[in-house]
Amino acid sequence: MMVVNEARMKQFIDQVYHEPFSLLTNNCFHKSIKVVRKAHELGLSANLVVAPISITPRRTFPYIPRVLPHCFVRLEGQKVDIPLDLATEQSWCENNQIISIAPIDLPGNII
Repeated sequence: MMVVNEARMKQFIDQVYHEPFSLLTNNCFHKSIKVVRKAHELGLSANLVVAPISITPRRTFPYIPRVLPHCFVRLEGQKVDIPLDLATEQSWCENNQIISIAPIDLPGNII
């Protein structure tokens, strides 16, 4: 059963990753909350990780990085960081290139 749930979780993560990024309405916090809730629904271990400061490099002009708080998920011990969709990654950076400073793991039951 766990393998089935992990496959469902991977499919859900891919679906959330492809949702358009919006700094106001579908950002790292929104997407991470969706992933944590789905993981708990499937009986998987997941918790929200909050970084008070993150640096998101920019690939295109004006090349100024974005410096903001950031959230991602620790799912079964693995980092899942999917705030930017594929189109946004083209002008900013790939999700795995976001630099999180002083991340804090929040308890899994907080959400």
